[in-house]
Amino acid sequence: MAIDIYTENLYNYIQTHQTDNTVLFKQIFRECIDILPDYTCSSKIIYNLLKMHTDIHTNFMKQKVFRDTFSEYFRWKLGRTI
Repeated sequence: MAIDIYTENLYNYIQTHQTDNTVLFKQIFRECIDILPDYTCSSKIIYNLLKMHTDIHTNFMKQKVFRDTFSEYFRWKLGRTI
C-alpha cells in the first residue's frame, strides 16, 4: 500500500501506529498531541510548537522521545525499515 507523502503527517502517524516510540510519545506529550499540525512539516516546526507548550528544551528525556519518534516516522514515510 502506497502512502501519500504530502498528507501523511506526524499527528496521523502517532495516532495510527502502535510502536514503543509512539506509545511513549503519547504518554509524555498527551496534552500537546492536538497542537501537532495536520500537514507535513519539518521537525524544527514541530519542536518549536512543543517548546511553547512543554519543557522539551530543558528536558533531555522529552527531547530523546521526540527525536526517536520523529526519526521513526520519517523512515516510515520514506518507506525504509527500522
